[in-house]
Amino acid sequence: MIERKDILIGELLEFIIICILPLFTGFMFAYTFNFLFTPLPSYFYLNSNVSEIGIIPNNDNKDYILGNYRKRIFMEEAPFTSNGSIFLPVKFVAIANGIDKKYITYENGILSIDNGTKKIVLDCNKKTISINGNILTAHGILLVKNNEIFLSTDYLEKLFDIKMEIKGEKIILRNNLFLNFFN
Repeated sequence: MIERKDILIGELLEFIIICILPLFTGFMFAYTFNFLFTPLPSYFYLNSNVSEIGIIPNNDNKDYILGNYRKRIFMEEAPFTSNGSIFLPVKFVAIANGIDKKYITYENGILSIDNGTKKIVLDCNKKTISINGNILTAHGILLVKNNEIFLSTDYLEKLFDIKMEIKGEKIILRNNLFLNFFN
């Protein structure tokens, strides 16, 4: 004769196998996918030449490893404030956004960034920004300091589809590539 206790244990095991185990497995898959393929936030610091770039794994570059990590980069010019706006070096924001250095060129005051789907050209001489051929004037938001091109954080957010948070001297750059539930 089957006791009531044995039936309850059997129902509990069935519930775990049918409901809980798939949920747990799905959660672990989502966490692993998120860890491997969503870049960590990047950090820039006002008046500091050190930045920590969150890197997404990239098969083309041997410097990257499988998984997520931050890479410390030393910039020639530090982020700064001017007229109440924060300015970051465009080249390093592009790198933090996952664009490889080989797709970033700078000649005669013109910075060109081409990631295959979007071509951005910043012309310091004409003070213009071209996005896939559409030209915008950039007076006051595009500054040059010792051959490094800086752009206001407001425009960098729109240009690269990123989110920036400012906490004191720290500027946190988050990519919008995937939904990140674990931040």
